[in-house]
Amino acid sequence: MKINITFKRYFKRNIAAVKHPRDWASALLENTRSQKTISSLSIFDNRIPNLRTAYRTTEFNEYLHIWQDAILYSSSGRSAFTSDLIEYRLNYPEVANQIQRFTPFHRIRSQAAYFLFLGNGIRFLETIERHQLPFAFTLYPGGGFVLESKASDQVLMRIFSSPYFRKVIVTQKISYEYLRSKKFCSEENINFIYGVVVPLEKLICNRFIKNYYPIDKENFDVCFVSYKYMKGGLDKGYDIFLEVAKRLHLVSSNIRFHIVGDFDESDIEIDALFNKITFYGAQTTEFFSTFYTSMDIIISPNRPFVLNPGAFDGFPTGSVIESMLCGVAAFCTDPLNQNIIFRHAEDIVIIPEEIDIIIDQIIYYFSHLDELYKVAMNGRNTCINVFGVEAQLHPRIEILSNIIRNG
Repeated sequence: MKINITFKRYFKRNIAAVKHPRDWASALLENTRSQKTISSLSIFDNRIPNLRTAYRTTEFNEYLHIWQDAILYSSSGRSAFTSDLIEYRLNYPEVANQIQRFTPFHRIRSQAAYFLFLGNGIRFLETIERHQLPFAFTLYPGGGFVLESKASDQVLMRIFSSPYFRKVIVTQKISYEYLRSKKFCSEENINFIYGVVVPLEKLICNRFIKNYYPIDKENFDVCFVSYKYMKGGLDKGYDIFLEVAKRLHLVSSNIRFHIVGDFDESDIEIDALFNKITFYGAQTTEFFSTFYTSMDIIISPNRPFVLNPGAFDGFPTGSVIESMLCGVAAFCTDPLNQNIIFRHAEDIVIIPEEIDIIIDQIIYYFSHLDELYKVAMNGRNTCINVFGVEAQLHPRIEILSNIIRNG
């Protein structure tokens, strides 16, 4: 099968990448160490220890705390891994020693394995199978998982056909229904845990702080938060946000706009917004707990199937959830009807792609601030319940514990 060729090519690329003498020495040393003991859990990832992936950091750190012999193997490049680990160690010194840079020479002895995203299945399945590790994984939207794609389906079938596959966690209704309809695996092996793990303790303080317009600040602040995955950020609706901003700034001189992510003035012409819009670049979680205290609305006009055919985002996105936890009112599109929790106009505002309607909705709430801030607080309370530790991490821990115990 072509998929087997893909795994062979990936394996060869990793061998070729280990050129520096320190890589060889480190690989041999870790190989020697790993033969001595059997750890509870091996986690495989391509991004950690990058702190800008807050949901991964939060979830993985929990496992590293619970299973103190667990090891997180990262396929991040040597230079990036080294610099990221330094920053990681400053923030999480208690678990940083459990993170190792992955090489194909590791001899891994573990009771279970875990990873996030379909793409990491491609990267690590050969290693997992070679070491006979029973495994579970979370199938988030993105990361190579798209709907009605032959290539994506082929990888799914390859993963689910592994004799070491035990459980898959899906986080969206559409993902759950897709796996069921395609009959990739037994339904009893699919666990639906809606949403995403978020850094609750970093976003919610003992004392909730919020600056309200016009009492605590003179500007009404509207934000857009996302990474850029394609030119113009069309999949995230960045063009919609800017068009809304260009028209809204004419409504009141007190409305300001804020963009967090790897966008800048060169992506789309900002015209008359130059003195009413601020770009912050990509940021870590610590930035947002302060940033969101002054934000009134976050706009998330995501579009499915634009980045790639069949590609879609979760609802709401992780960025939106983090903002809601900090008391920001969320205005989001939901063209795939993925929402199963939030109530329109009560704890979230569902918006269409039509710019005129979005503007009308924002103007209404700008004129009815009590209603806006009620939506924001209701949304915050809902997020605390839905994305708290008990709802998100406890069922994941139970799944992994069962695999560790029973194989």
